[in-house]
Amino acid sequence: MARLEDEFYRRYNELNSNDLYDVYCAVEARTGTRLERRYCRPVFEIRALQAEGSEHWYALERATDKFFPQAWNAPLPALLTTETMKRDLQEEIRRVTEANPELVDLLRRRAELAERYEKMRRERFSR
Repeated sequence: MARLEDEFYRRYNELNSNDLYDVYCAVEARTGTRLERRYCRPVFEIRALQAEGSEHWYALERATDKFFPQAWNAPLPALLTTETMKRDLQEEIRRVTEANPELVDLLRRRAELAERYEKMRRERFSR
């Protein structure tokens, strides 16, 4: 399934009209856990998360300054800056996919594979 997703996003990234809407996938463990999971995120979300992390670090650095401590100013959560763009991303994915049968086929194949996987998982673990 991951290979089909990677192929879909690779092709989608080539075709979409805005590089901020390019989507990249990676396997990572969230902070506080060792459990790895695959995440696919658009560039605008990756950048917002990076900015939030940097701003948090700088705020912490300023608040704990030994000689000139400043008031703690929490950074804006990345969620606030990305929520409206996510709707635009969905529209862009829909537009690009509808115009490209190759992408429709990749999504269909991925859906079929997910259905087969879910069926096998239920048969094996639903006893």
